[in-house]
Amino acid sequence: MPAAERRVNPWLVTLAVLLPTIMEVLDTSIVNVALPYMAGSLGADTSESTWILTSYLVSNAIVLPMTFWLSRLFGRRGYLLGCIGVFTAASVACATAGSLAAMVVYRVVQGAAGGALQPLSQAILLESFPEEERGPAMAVWGMGIIVAPVVAPLLGGYFTDQWSWHWIFLINAPVGVVAFLAVSALVRDPPHARRAPLPADAVGIACLVLGMSSLQILLDKGQEWGWWGSIEVRWLAALSALGLIGLLLHERRRRDGVVDLSIFRDRTFSLGTSIMFLFGFVLYSSLTLVPLYVQTLLQYSATDAGVVISPRGLAVMATMGIAGLLMRRTDARWVMLAGAPFLIASAAWMTRFTLDTSAWGIVEPMLLQGLGLGLVFVPLATATMSRTAPERMSSATGLFNLMRNLGGSIGVSVTQTVVAQAQQFHHLTLARFVSPYVPSFVALQTRLSAEFAATGLGPVHARRAALAAVARLVEQQAVLLSFRDAFVLLVPLFVLMVPLVLWMQPVRTAGGGVHELAV
Repeated sequence: MPAAERRVNPWLVTLAVLLPTIMEVLDTSIVNVALPYMAGSLGADTSESTWILTSYLVSNAIVLPMTFWLSRLFGRRGYLLGCIGVFTAASVACATAGSLAAMVVYRVVQGAAGGALQPLSQAILLESFPEEERGPAMAVWGMGIIVAPVVAPLLGGYFTDQWSWHWIFLINAPVGVVAFLAVSALVRDPPHARRAPLPADAVGIACLVLGMSSLQILLDKGQEWGWWGSIEVRWLAALSALGLIGLLLHERRRRDGVVDLSIFRDRTFSLGTSIMFLFGFVLYSSLTLVPLYVQTLLQYSATDAGVVISPRGLAVMATMGIAGLLMRRTDARWVMLAGAPFLIASAAWMTRFTLDTSAWGIVEPMLLQGLGLGLVFVPLATATMSRTAPERMSSATGLFNLMRNLGGSIGVSVTQTVVAQAQQFHHLTLARFVSPYVPSFVALQTRLSAEFAATGLGPVHARRAALAAVARLVEQQAVLLSFRDAFVLLVPLFVLMVPLVLWMQPVRTAGGGVHELAV
């Protein structure tokens, strides 16, 4: 690296690339709580409004694996600046959209520009620090990845309740301008990341677009369309398989294709991205399930839901710094394994949620999960990239972030399907006990009838009110049990991370560098 470039403090570079990372991660989930308000303002029904989410995720998923190829085509610094500028402009456009069609178009542009922000920022950060200092640096950058989705519902609820949904997009304008100026002043391209002529790869791009867009739409709309009972889902599954298999076969024969799949030959990278897939599955599914649980069953407002979840972000920030320091003294795998008990305990705790769970009863497992997430993410990101050559860093970080997002999409889709289908099963099971031949039901009905009669209702109306109360109780219990079934899925996924971590090649930071120990 030239001497003029080395004079830039790498921590200033970290802050510069952290801004676009936070901006993009927030926009992945901040829209969720404001969706009903946006639908009403744009004249769309609830089903149609979900395309505001889907359109962003589709374009984002397409661009993520293309990051390395596009950064070589435009130069990494120039591509990053372009993405920041387009993302900021598209955010303002979203705030001014007057129809659902316009909003979807702007969200596609926003997602395409945002797809490169995380992997490019991560690649620049990793190259800015010597290997022995990457742990603490990744801890700072990781706060944008882990904390931003946690605070997004709180911010989204606050902006929507206090001002309007437009501000969830307008807030990106000043942040985007500052990020653009900071990156312009502080980031320079090393020789391997500068613009280079590339041959066209039309087949690879076509397969990628077909495969990823079909898969993302399938995951996002599958539950709404009835999964395999829907012809749309079957077509999307076929198109996704065709595109992804075609991409795999095509890119294996190319050295300069749109996606560099050869990087998966490294065992540590492959295992690291697999763990990140599970990490994304659990993180994003719990970020969806817990707010839905507290709002549906405990009658929390969107803002209150954000409040009980936000302590997880504080725990993440606390342990990320600790993880970065521990990596200087021990194998990164042991730091990850130290976080596993917290994650397993938090998932097991959530399987015991009830209709009477207090706010503190929600905060406690969130704190445990935050402690575990902070200990896992930093060493995982650092260890996964530890054997990656600098010239392939953008490719590695793009695929790494793609696996997290893909895991999140699948996790949200699977858990929402479990909640919907398990609710029907539990309702039918519990309804069998609503019978005059079941003593416990007769006793409950008699007690409730007496309570309603004491309010002045006649015997017939009191009996009907008692039956209605029992029906509501059955429905609530069915919904509760369906959520608990979904939380149960998270426990074995956390447990599965443990053998995958142990299978990784040991990596620790000591004596001034990252060393591969004997396997």
